[in-house]
Amino acid sequence: MTNKKQQEKILLNIYAVLDRPANSFGTPIFLPNEAEAVRTFSRAVNAPNTILGLYPDDFVLCHLGTYDLLLGRFENLSLPKQILAARAVLNSVPVAPAPESEQGGETGEGVESND
Repeated sequence: MTNKKQQEKILLNIYAVLDRPANSFGTPIFLPNEAEAVRTFSRAVNAPNTILGLYPDDFVLCHLGTYDLLLGRFENLSLPKQILAARAVLNSVPVAPAPESEQGGETGEGVESND
């Protein structure tokens, strides 16, 4: 019989912004779902005078993995998954992402695409 506590998980998704010219990721954020990540990223892109909005072709929101709040463990994806390019939300109203089967994405070197 498996211990019930071992089965319990409280997961947060880990997201970070890929800076293509710098070939590096920003500090990660932890959110419960992709819709909140898209909303947060969209607001940052459209905030006045942010580097994301000034250079929208340089930045992409990526999903990196999950963090288990009960066990304190990280589980990284084999490759970061691109979610949304900053250019796609510049000067727009943020919307929830399409179901995973409908999502498209731009391919970046060393980063898994939604294609």
